[in-house]
Amino acid sequence: MYRYDEFDHQFVQERTAQFRDQANRRLSGALTEDEFRPLRLLHGRGTVFGYRFGAAAYLTDHSDIPEEALAQLQGLDVLFLDALRHKPHPTHSTVERSVAYAQQLKPRRAYFTHICHELPHARTESALPPNIRLAYDGLEITVGAAQ
Repeated sequence: MYRYDEFDHQFVQERTAQFRDQANRRLSGALTEDEFRPLRLLHGRGTVFGYRFGAAAYLTDHSDIPEEALAQLQGLDVLFLDALRHKPHPTHSTVERSVAYAQQLKPRRAYFTHICHELPHARTESALPPNIRLAYDGLEITVGAAQ
């Protein structure tokens, strides 16, 4: 079992302070769902949330994307998707399933995240369509306008 220490406590405090303004804007109604929209996703038999913000969407830690969420993901510049591995997993999307989602939704760019050690980076990326890449620690992108 993981024991939280002072480092963890400090990290949570810093993150809370960093995003307090966004949370307050959302609660007050100043940050609308057009700016930051939660989307229900499936995580095995459970539910998690992905988010659309402007022309980008971040959908990680999911096994399936319901039709209601897919309908809200049109016209993206950037799409981040869970793609754990090739072999099916009960709570995560596979590389093949996420490629299919990206091809269906047609974002300008897609990045796969929540990938595991079973995916050699260079070999996996070389097999992906040109607009789909594997995300990595430290990746920085600029999000353009919606299509």
